[in-house]
Amino acid sequence: MRLIALAFALVLAQGQEPLKVDKPTPFTVRLQHCFPKPLAGAWQPYVLEVTNGLGRDVEALIRLEDEGTQTAVTRRETVTKGASKRIFLHLPLGSLGAYPQMLQPRVTVSEAGGRLLAPVAKAFAPQGNSDPKDFHLGLLSGDKGSDDDFHFPRQFSGAAVQLARLTPSTLPDRWVGLAGLDLLVLHDAPLDELTTAQQQAIADYVRQGGTVALSPGATRNWLGHPALAQFVKIKPGPTSERTGLPVLEALHGRFASRERFLFHAIENGKPFSRAIDDRSLLTFEAGFGRVFALPFDLRRAPFEGWSGLTGLWTSILGETPRRFRRDHETETSLGGDPVSRMNFYRSMMSQINTYPPFLLLVALSAVFLTVVGPLNYLALRRLGMSLLVVVTVPVLSLGFLGVVLGIGYILKGTSTVTFSVRLLSAESGGDCARETHLFTLFSPSTRTYEVSLGAGTYAFPTGRVGREDENYGINYWRGREAAERVEMDQSAIFRFRNVGVGQWETWNAEGRALRDLGGGVTFQAAGGGLRITNGSPCTIARGLYCSVGRGGYASPFGEVAPGQTLELPLDPNSWNPVADLGFAPGSFQALLLEPQFARMRNLQQASDVRKQQTFLLCLVKEAKPAVEIDARSSGQSASLTLLQVRGEGR
Repeated sequence: MRLIALAFALVLAQGQEPLKVDKPTPFTVRLQHCFPKPLAGAWQPYVLEVTNGLGRDVEALIRLEDEGTQTAVTRRETVTKGASKRIFLHLPLGSLGAYPQMLQPRVTVSEAGGRLLAPVAKAFAPQGNSDPKDFHLGLLSGDKGSDDDFHFPRQFSGAAVQLARLTPSTLPDRWVGLAGLDLLVLHDAPLDELTTAQQQAIADYVRQGGTVALSPGATRNWLGHPALAQFVKIKPGPTSERTGLPVLEALHGRFASRERFLFHAIENGKPFSRAIDDRSLLTFEAGFGRVFALPFDLRRAPFEGWSGLTGLWTSILGETPRRFRRDHETETSLGGDPVSRMNFYRSMMSQINTYPPFLLLVALSAVFLTVVGPLNYLALRRLGMSLLVVVTVPVLSLGFLGVVLGIGYILKGTSTVTFSVRLLSAESGGDCARETHLFTLFSPSTRTYEVSLGAGTYAFPTGRVGREDENYGINYWRGREAAERVEMDQSAIFRFRNVGVGQWETWNAEGRALRDLGGGVTFQAAGGGLRITNGSPCTIARGLYCSVGRGGYASPFGEVAPGQTLELPLDPNSWNPVADLGFAPGSFQALLLEPQFARMRNLQQASDVRKQQTFLLCLVKEAKPAVEIDARSSGQSASLTLLQVRGEGR
């Protein structure tokens, strides 16, 4: 019987097809979130690791999308044969950024013809959620020990402290990927393993207003690493061995042991506070951000077992601005608050006229009434066909209506109106400016657009402006953009793709960027005179020195080229800012700025102004358009770039 059963099984096996084993895909893709779990914020960073085993170079089109939030980002990358590559993508969530548990991202990688290079990959969706009120702390360390060994506090000021451990393979390569952090700690970080883009991302994050804490290891020149020198100039002193730090111990408790440790002396910087004045904890200003330098290795004895380390971190967190707070802005900041930006948008859209000019319609009506009508009557009377007037008048009226519509289409139906306002905010002598870019597009017909912004700009449609993120204020504009699909190209130039706009509708976007100013713009007002030095690469066409408060005024000045210094007397009785900037009444620029200057004028009589505020308001010449669209642009389109330079630092 066994022989019969075996023979029967062999017969069945011969009649079946052999089992197929899938071969490994030669082009592999792995997607993961850069942080252990998504943090509340407007942008969520992802890293894509690809390996090309196809035996040929590949021009890959990468698409990361989230169906839940109707957002997608794309990027084109060349992956050479046999190579592996890390590619960072930043998924915009906007007003949904406070709810990262909604993320369901997936990535597709294809070639130009649409052929998939790898199966669709999804990012690991970790459990849990970060509350927008949580304190978000990032850590990049060469130490492989447990996160608990750093003794970060679990609570601060009634909010949970969320720790995100980063590595050189997950550290985002753009500042927007780090914008969700309140504090980034670099402890003996392997900076040489970071790419140039990752190093620049850290520098831009700090200069945009972020905060970094530095702690060196045993490497003596770590604090002077070129990656750190991009945003903070630390002058190292001699390295010595110590057994204690009396001031820190007096504040947070004595060390458990008296082991010797390296102390990396720093000759510049400011003491952390009056309580810590022995240069054991220093602060530096970097653009709009700040840097805390701890000149010792906090992971070596006697610090690793020090019970006061949690108290030290708590004091540092107490001096760290929250990511959604913009404490450098005042009542006079242009576009510094949501209401101000909304007023700019309203001013721009109020200048878009969807109809032909009114005077043109009046002229055409006058021609019809004084010429066409009488000529029609006289012609019919001469022909003895006066009764036909009841027929010719409607026909001529319809023809006239067709002429009006045709003229309207020629004037309005073949070109797109775009308005662009770039508001740059800087401090006197500052090497960078924060840019807020407001953009409005009016479409004469139903169509899709491709909108290209400048390099380094990251933008949202206004309906998706994040509610709590520092870089995007609150969700003050709720429109159809909040529900529409958003597609962005994050290659070298930031682009919105397939922007669908209905006939006679507007589409608005709001962006952020960091602009280098080189030596910056400095000014001094003393003895009734003004001295301005332009150390930036921008050409200042003209501007105003504004003093806002009781007895304030706006004194004009002329062109200041890069590298030029201008000296002139101040006029304390001047207040005609729009005309002094060279804008005619009723112009695009005048209609935008008149409400802003009216607000400043009211502040001059207000008793609640904290103190006299002085700043330069500079009209900047643009070398090229800040926004490009793939459509014919109307002559009504206009742009404005203003640089506001404050006279007082933080």
